[in-house]
Formats: sequence, structure tokens, C-alpha cells
Amino acid sequence: MIEENDLRIGNWIFDPHRKEIAQVSEIGWDKEIIHYRRFGIDGELGKWTSYGHNSKYILEPIALTPEILEKCGFAAGISEGIARLSNDIDEEEPNGNTYYWDLKVPNNNHVEGLRIFNLVQFGGGADILWVHQWLRVKVKCLHQFQNLYFTLTGTELNYTP
Repeated sequence: MIEENDLRIGNWIFDPHRKEIAQVSEIGWDKEIIHYRRFGIDGELGKWTSYGHNSKYILEPIALTPEILEKCGFAAGISEGIARLSNDIDEEEPNGNTYYWDLKVPNNNHVEGLRIFNLVQFGGGADILWVHQWLRVKVKCLHQFQNLYFTLTGTELNYTP
């Protein structure tokens, strides 16, 4: 289930009953029913094909993965043998290589100094983190990432499944 205050129009979600991803187009007045546009039904991948709706209790988030980040336009890289941002011991950061994704931020008036949007995955661990100076934010789902990106940059994240 996705909490209704986590969703915005434009967020990407997964409908497990129809086994498809969709984009939120409307949130019902009672915040129980989520309306969405279906993407790529009946083999027409890459085309909006119809609309649907379902209860917020049924819809699921889409896990944030390296493949999704690359579809959002992020450039990927790896820092071999570097598993931490600093020499401080942090028990939560696994050892190994660090994977990162960068995307240049268009004209940002929301957060001073934010020119590049950086995400890291320490030591090949499961968590993907947004990192800016001393801040670290775990981002587990695509809709959370869309909301964070919009809040910090004032622009929508481009994503096409």
C-alpha cells in the first residue's frame, strides 16, 4: 500500500492486479481511490492506452533500481574500492565498490548550490541514497524519488518506462 500523502499527480505506481505500471492522473476526494493512466497495454509499449483506477490499498510502489535511474537520464559510474563518502566509520555502509548516478539539475532556485543530483549505492548494498554535502536520504521507491526531485529542483523528473 502507498500512503495517500506520498502520492502526487504524475507519480508512477504499480497495479499488481493488472500487472502493469501506471501514472497517477487523479487522487479521489476521499483519497481512497487513485486514478491513473495505463502505459503499454496489449503490446503497445510506449503508448498511453487507457485509464484505470484502484484502491490505494491495492496499488504498490515501484522499487528504485539502477535501470530506472538510467531511464530517468542519470549517468552511471563506479568507484572501485571506495565504499564510503569519508573516512568516518559508518556501520550502515557496506564494504566494496560504490555505484553512483549523476544528473545535471536545470536552473535550480530551490536549493542553493545544487547543480548535480547525486545518488549513491555503497558497496553494492540494497539502499540507494541521495547525497548532498552532509545530507543523506534513503530513496526506496520511484514515487518517493519523483517527489524528492521535484521538491529540490522545482521540475518534474523525466521517466519513461
